[in-house]
Amino acid sequence: MERPRNRLTLILCLAAGLASVCGARRDLRPDGAEDRESALVFNTASRFYRQKNWRDAANTFAEFLKKFPRHQDAAEARFAAGYCLNRVGDHAAAVELLRLAVKDENTPWCADSHFYLGRSLEAIAGDPKGDAAERSRRLAAAPESY
Repeated sequence: MERPRNRLTLILCLAAGLASVCGARRDLRPDGAEDRESALVFNTASRFYRQKNWRDAANTFAEFLKKFPRHQDAAEARFAAGYCLNRVGDHAAAVELLRLAVKDENTPWCADSHFYLGRSLEAIAGDPKGDAAERSRRLAAAPESY
């Protein structure tokens, strides 16, 4: 009689342990869901980019970076978002992203990052309606970005 009771206890303990493990994993996303979502957001941003819809592309790349900051495509998204912001004339925001993009040195768009960073800094410096103190600060900080 003792043996079946021990088996029942063992089975109940295993079931309780399995239930606790399954309960802990309940909040995780199904396999591949995050990959699908990141691909969907990145591809949507890329489509806007190819259509030269710069504002929507910048916003969608920013959404991608917010949700997936460590994704393998994050470096490309930083450059693309900065480039799009440069194209729409939002140079202050472009500078912030392009300063991060120039740190990604082993990428095909590293030289372009430097170029558009310089263009945005020039645009800020030449903006007559901008704050003179802000222009001076950004011009002084410009050499540090190279």
